[in-house]
Amino acid sequence: SRASRGWWDRNADEYQSDHGGFLGDDRFVWGPEGLDEAEAGLLGPAASLKGLDVLEIGAGAAQCSRWLAAQGARPVALDLSHRQLQ
Repeated sequence: SRASRGWWDRNADEYQSDHGGFLGDDRFVWGPEGLDEAEAGLLGPAASLKGLDVLEIGAGAAQCSRWLAAQGARPVALDLSHRQLQ
């Protein structure tokens, strides 16, 4: 919604400042539990991601997409907040 987009655009920098250490710059973290995909392997072996097209919806700052790209996937990150994706 417009209100949600506005809130995230206004608060994106603060959110990343507050949670960036937990989320990392290019980690794939599952939920507030902090389960790291590199260790958990919930998507399967990292090598199996190479060449896959991946759509990340609600990407925030796209940390998961950066991790997927590092594994050779071709991610597209979408988020309603333009500021989160900058």
